[in-house]
Amino acid sequence: MAKVYAFPAKSTQKVAKTLEFCLKDIKSPGYMGVFNTQTFTNSKYKWIYYVVEWVLDNNEIDFINTIPKPVIPASSFVKFLSRNYRFPSVLHEVPIDFLNVKAPNVDKKFDFMVITYGLVRKTPYLTVKFLNRTRHKGIVIGDFSVCNQIKNDNVKCLPFGVQSEVDLKTYYLSSKTFVFLSGNEGFGLPPLEATYLGLPVIAYPMIPYLEWHRRDSFTVPDKLLKIQGVYQHGTLHPVVLPNDDNEVIKFVEDMIGHMPDDNTLKSIDYVKENLTYCKEYQKITNILNNSGVR
Repeated sequence: MAKVYAFPAKSTQKVAKTLEFCLKDIKSPGYMGVFNTQTFTNSKYKWIYYVVEWVLDNNEIDFINTIPKPVIPASSFVKFLSRNYRFPSVLHEVPIDFLNVKAPNVDKKFDFMVITYGLVRKTPYLTVKFLNRTRHKGIVIGDFSVCNQIKNDNVKCLPFGVQSEVDLKTYYLSSKTFVFLSGNEGFGLPPLEATYLGLPVIAYPMIPYLEWHRRDSFTVPDKLLKIQGVYQHGTLHPVVLPNDDNEVIKFVEDMIGHMPDDNTLKSIDYVKENLTYCKEYQKITNILNNSGVR
């Protein structure tokens, strides 16, 4: 079984563990994480499975296309941003620990659930504005910069990154709707996990979300949105932003609690049938075998 090293974030750690579970026929160690030339050239890693949320420059694009090891993009969006002409994209799967953990039977005591973090590309300001206005009862998992801004007794905020998989799964199952107002994602595990559990997801029509989820009645309409370049840590991120904050917040407020529509149900079925238990990650094994990595 391959040892998969990972960028030190909870989402990437979960992906890495799932890769280790799935790549049973691969012995060579790999790395899973955010694009980084120094890390990718480390001789310890014989293959790379990566994300990137910003537009790579020409030198970085050349690097991706000349590094003498397999570098596999985690979505078509990642493939596009990095102009990876060598390897096909492989979508991320629902993490294995999340799939296997047993959560208790719970009532739908929350109208919605949110997971967010205070990075510009995730548009946390809009999420906070919604949370402070909503009349619905909700639970939020966020960092301190988010939780400290919430002044609504209807909303309970819990710390980001410390929840067990049992707790996380229980919070999803306790909620009627999942709200994910992020404008740019490398992975976007939360809406994938929520969809797997059958929750409607209120989200922007962003990539890579739309690579595995159909547009449905919960997808924020295009007419309310724009795409804009936003700088975060010195890099240019293409981010989906609202034309009018109030219109987007009204849409979210109105959609909370609605039942899944036909496209929602088809997306749920797609995730369960195609993005679980190594069905998608088998492509990585095939790519590595074809590249001579064993």
